[in-house]
Amino acid sequence: MVVVDAVILMGGRAERLGGIAKGDLRVEGRTLLERVVSAAGVARRRVVVGEVGAS
Repeated sequence: MVVVDAVILMGGRAERLGGIAKGDLRVEGRTLLERVVSAAGVARRRVVVGEVGAS
């Protein structure tokens, strides 16, 4: 069995969308960060890398 880890790179603030952190943007009730972490569900470990205080 192959074991994988995931590194999720989060963008900074979405200035054109009012300055909200991109990971906090909501699509159909879930944040983009929630969606990406869920999509990486098969990974043994998930590490999120981003700007301090961005979300």
